[in-house]
Amino acid sequence: GRQATQAQSRVTLADMRMAVAQAYVAVLRARQAKNVADSHVLAMQNHRRDVGELAQRGYAAKHDELAVEVALAQALQWQLQADHAVQLSLAAYNRWLGRSAEAPADLAEPEVSPLQTQHDLAALIQQAWQARPELQGLQQQTHSLREQAASIQAADKPQLGVSAGYAKLENRYLAQDKAWYAALVMKWNLFDGGLTRQQATQMQAQAAAVEQLAQDSREKISLQVREAWLAQDEAQARLRLSASAKQQAEQVLQLARERYRNGLAPNSEVLDAESRRLQALSNHDQGRYDLMLARLRLRYASGQLALTDLQP
Repeated sequence: GRQATQAQSRVTLADMRMAVAQAYVAVLRARQAKNVADSHVLAMQNHRRDVGELAQRGYAAKHDELAVEVALAQALQWQLQADHAVQLSLAAYNRWLGRSAEAPADLAEPEVSPLQTQHDLAALIQQAWQARPELQGLQQQTHSLREQAASIQAADKPQLGVSAGYAKLENRYLAQDKAWYAALVMKWNLFDGGLTRQQATQMQAQAAAVEQLAQDSREKISLQVREAWLAQDEAQARLRLSASAKQQAEQVLQLARERYRNGLAPNSEVLDAESRRLQALSNHDQGRYDLMLARLRLRYASGQLALTDLQP
């Protein structure tokens, strides 16, 4: 029973570590989204300057000026929302650490490479079955119930006891009121109406029920490992694809601005190119942090976050 309780403590520890890790990544994701929003505002301001210069020379229509002002206002709104998201994510992270919501946090940005070797799924599932504290706790609980059932069943068998001691009777009429004694005691409950057998059967039934829970938990853990493994594979592929798309989107925006300044492209082409750049940056960042979370969830699902020697 003590070992089952200790296993449940490790479950709580792993859940807490995973929650802190998710809050950590949420802060990094929000800060990067704020950086993207800042770059979007800067891009719109640069484009507004280009449109203004062309308008002064009579080469830009009033529609272009209005369109860029609307786009800039939308960019400023996204920037404000991103700033609030950073503050909220930081407050949630500080809550897990037991600190004030306004406490600053200098969080390092870990390196995330999509070229990490993929782990063998079958080996990870086997590792999870051995390391997950939920399974260990259920197994210990099953063992405890069966031992209790065996102890109850033993009450139907002959009980043999030995007693020895030294006694003083405190009787003034006895010449010798002090003596050593020894006794051999045997007890055998021949019939109790089947009460002991029923209690033992009940314990066995509880042990069987917990064993079924352990089997169901084993299947759920296998599914968790598979889901995290597939999520990691997907995030790695997305990160590889989005890296090249981000570079291409930056080049397309530069070309669109050059074409517009030279009168070879309409204003809408620049706005569309900036929208595609913004989407490419967002896709790359989402893939990066999704990969980071997928690897953390894979460690959690395989039981590695429950290890007592794991550094936070």
